Amino acid sequence: MTVEWGWFPDHADELTRLTLDHLATAVPAVLLGLLIALPLAVLAHRVRTLRGFLLGASNILYTIPSLAFFVLLLPVTGLTRTTAIVGLTAYTLVVLVRNTVEGLDAVPVKAREASKAMGTRPLRTLLTVELPLALPVIMAGVRVATVMSISLVSVASYIGYGGLGQLFTDGFQRNFPTPVVAGVLLTLLLALVADALLVTVQWLCTPGGAAAPPGRPPSSCGSERDPTMLELLKNLASWLTSSAQWSGPEGIATRVLEHLEYSVLATLAAAVIALPIGLLIGHTGRGAFLAVNLSSFGRALPTVGLVTLVFLAGGLSVWPVYVSLVALAVPVIITNTYAGMAAVDPEVKDAAKGVGLRGHQILWQVELPLALPLIMTGVRLATVQVVATATIAAYVSFGGLGRYVFDGLAQRDLVQVLGGAALVAVLAVLADLALGGLTRLLFRGRPATAR
Repeated sequence: MTVEWGWFPDHADELTRLTLDHLATAVPAVLLGLLIALPLAVLAHRVRTLRGFLLGASNILYTIPSLAFFVLLLPVTGLTRTTAIVGLTAYTLVVLVRNTVEGLDAVPVKAREASKAMGTRPLRTLLTVELPLALPVIMAGVRVATVMSISLVSVASYIGYGGLGQLFTDGFQRNFPTPVVAGVLLTLLLALVADALLVTVQWLCTPGGAAAPPGRPPSSCGSERDPTMLELLKNLASWLTSSAQWSGPEGIATRVLEHLEYSVLATLAAAVIALPIGLLIGHTGRGAFLAVNLSSFGRALPTVGLVTLVFLAGGLSVWPVYVSLVALAVPVIITNTYAGMAAVDPEVKDAAKGVGLRGHQILWQVELPLALPLIMTGVRLATVQVVATATIAAYVSFGGLGRYVFDGLAQRDLVQVLGGAALVAVLAVLADLALGGLTRLLFRGRPATAR
């Protein structure tokens, strides 16, 4: 694979325009997501009965493949930038709502009681006490959501508003890797600069811290008349329950097995790579800076750009799919494994040393069991991300449930797109539930050690 570096200055104007177009989609999505997430998180924090529903609803949105989600919005918002912004906003909610709830939960009870004793009203307490104290956790969520949105904008290139993602499509269609490399590098640069700016904003806000876009294709997605939601759901039910749809080499059963193969192998490979690194960093305390920055880098890496780049470099094989999925999952598992190990109480480790346990014994008998909840959270999150993203296999002409999404787009068959997205979402939820059950079994098996 040869990269023509002279292409960059020759296309500086185009790269600048696409970068601005990228930001014009990503930034409003994060701001809108924050405006929606804050009241929802406060509601989930104050009304415990709604917490599970709100967090669960945001998690389900995250399991829908982004390309399919954009297409499903077309009958409502049309072939406009609004479609991309609404889709990206929905994806930010899973991070922003959860982080804001956790930040509010972490506010010391004494701080609330002191504010109440002074006669402060609940709204004023929220604005002057709770939100400022929860700001570090909230800002961590904003940083994750921003980097994630910048990475996901590239998928919107299929509806004409993908910013730098248009370079991936251009490079793939012409078998020319240089635009793909440019798109990946600029997307990473945008994400890292945005993350650095948000760190600066957080430091300042924390107490104690000092050109015209190209023409768009006509707004049509299927027939001359967009189907109503009721018609879509009726047709979807027929599509899913048809016996012919489930049989044969291109049937749903075959596609599900292919999707599971990509997802399971990629997640296992990522765990084999990430778990030892995360345990080593957490146990020794060395390399924490690497863990945090690796997580940011992984979130910023555009999956479509990476799979295109590996495909152009290695030719037609399934390896671009696995490389991209593993690269997506590794940072999440490393970060959560390190965080779980770092959260183990130092006094517990000192007590283990006091009874004569050696370093490796402390790791396996004390630190690992106590860190297991966060480690499993990382594995569950990585699994859901991989299952939802494994649709990219169809992008390079392989199978899985993404086949329905991409074939549906090519055939302008919205029902097929919706069916593929629904099946991916169900598969991701089932995988998450299975891992949640496994976590509970692991805890029941080690009660004494965990204490």
